[in-house]
Amino acid sequence: MAKKYKMYIDGEWTEGTSGNTFEVRNPATGELIGTVPVASEEDVDRAFRAAKRVQRDYALSPLKDRMDLCYRM
Repeated sequence: MAKKYKMYIDGEWTEGTSGNTFEVRNPATGELIGTVPVASEEDVDRAFRAAKRVQRDYALSPLKDRMDLCYRM
């Protein structure tokens, strides 16, 4: 069964505002792996604003905290 994926924007999983999706297929078999949302301009703006907002806090955090975060990701 194909999975329906979501976008992660500003701390929450969302299907996106456009409602449009894109099929992801296994290139070797053509099998449908899942669908992903197509980001609208509104989704991109929202993600950019959230990233810009948290970047300030991230830049001021201690190096060890930033390293730990990167390792967890």
